[in-house]
Amino acid sequence: MALSTDMQETYRTRLIEERGRIEADLAGLDSEMIDLGLSQQDEGGGAGNHIADDATDVMEQQRNLALIANLQDRMRDVVRSLERLDEGTYGTCERCQKPIAPERLEALPFATLCIACQSLEDNQRRPSNA
Repeated sequence: MALSTDMQETYRTRLIEERGRIEADLAGLDSEMIDLGLSQQDEGGGAGNHIADDATDVMEQQRNLALIANLQDRMRDVVRSLERLDEGTYGTCERCQKPIAPERLEALPFATLCIACQSLEDNQRRPSNA
């Protein structure tokens, strides 16, 4: 089942908006990381800081790095979905080539796998309990 032109444009608009949100979030996190680095430099790179302050700064940096990595992954998904729209393959599962349910695309417009294939991938990534 191919998506109508109207639906394709609706998803394109949503994906472009999502790309803008991600870019803004990444810019904010980059700024936060710079501020954390500058604050450590101003305080002598940790020397003389209270150990709890140092731990908080490190925890904030680690949290921000994890958020940045997640946002970069999401950005790749969004860009790939926009490419798929241009190629005419958007809405088709990359694994089984079956249509992705409209409800799934509504919830995750950057989804590239149908629910069944996503579930298989998730199970393959999940470590088995031995």
